[in-house]
Amino acid sequence: MNDDSARVVIVSDAKPERNGVGSYYVDLAAHLRPMGIELCSIHPSGRVPEWINLPLVGDLTQRVAVPSPSALARTLRRFRPTHVVVPTPGPYGMLGAYLGSKLGAEVLVPIHTDYPRMMDLYWNPVIAKLARGWFYIANRTLFRYATRVLASSPMVVDDETGVDPDMVGLMGTLLPEEFLVTEHVAPREGIRSVLFAGRLAAEKRIDAILRAADELPDREFTIAGDGPLRTRVESAAGRLPNLRYLGWVDRSGARAAMDAADLFVLPSQVESFGTVALEAMSRQCVVLVSRGCGISTWPDLKEGLFVMAPGEDLPGAIERIAGIPLDERQRVARKGFGLAHRFNEFTLRQWRESLSTHSIDDDSRRGVVD
Repeated sequence: MNDDSARVVIVSDAKPERNGVGSYYVDLAAHLRPMGIELCSIHPSGRVPEWINLPLVGDLTQRVAVPSPSALARTLRRFRPTHVVVPTPGPYGMLGAYLGSKLGAEVLVPIHTDYPRMMDLYWNPVIAKLARGWFYIANRTLFRYATRVLASSPMVVDDETGVDPDMVGLMGTLLPEEFLVTEHVAPREGIRSVLFAGRLAAEKRIDAILRAADELPDREFTIAGDGPLRTRVESAAGRLPNLRYLGWVDRSGARAAMDAADLFVLPSQVESFGTVALEAMSRQCVVLVSRGCGISTWPDLKEGLFVMAPGEDLPGAIERIAGIPLDERQRVARKGFGLAHRFNEFTLRQWRESLSTHSIDDDSRRGVVD
């Protein structure tokens, strides 16, 4: 092991590729390892023994796990990290931030999800208030150990987080390697097939997609993903002849679905960024997002996609996009293709700078954290 190289441990409560956060760090590792940066990922059901591993309340497709603190400490100590990346405010993330700071590593806290804004979508007002309180405390705890906070879009960090603005920077999103190197499909003349891919959850406004399929019988809709609203999607797919449900798909399956679609939609009510929309842009797909998607607030990206107008419903937005002349749709899609690829390069430069090696004496890196 080269003592001068960056050694990065990602400690996350999200399993790889099961949601946007998990996929993000699979892509990050794939891009950074060829550059000589050593990475280790610690996550639920992985290399560290756990005290608890239970289904997440409100979403049985995801789990909450509590790792053994001593086992996590030993794993971190063996790797001797220069940087610990903590992208989630759960038990893994909280312990990772604390132990990483004890080891003298730089603790980077990326914010991918605006959890407090999502609480009202899942629970009654009393439970939602308690949950918001938990995330408020958890985030402030993470920020106390952080040397740097990275936000996925300007809308993620507000004045109530308590973090020093000088510590906050914007963080881009990387693309899977196969999305970058595989030949893409140019936009076709009409808008016949419409695709949504992502978690089947309330914040994604799945009901709006099902309503669009019901109101626009001449257009074919495809939904890919898994989540707490899966049963509702399966029921609608059995009832509507123009709606197809693929279930959960891997990255290759998502890419193939995007290449087969005329329009990709992400009508989310709450979406801190919207990685899947960037992936669709990288395939030169025509992309439509809501104003609740953080990707629409990035000046470097918004010219390569279409955004729903204030008060516009999804069926109306789809019909509006279908009425745009072909050459204009193709121009925006080509623009999105170029912007997505440049954004990937920009994000990679960001991470390389954030993970540049720094001087940590060996005694500090071997600190006692048991």
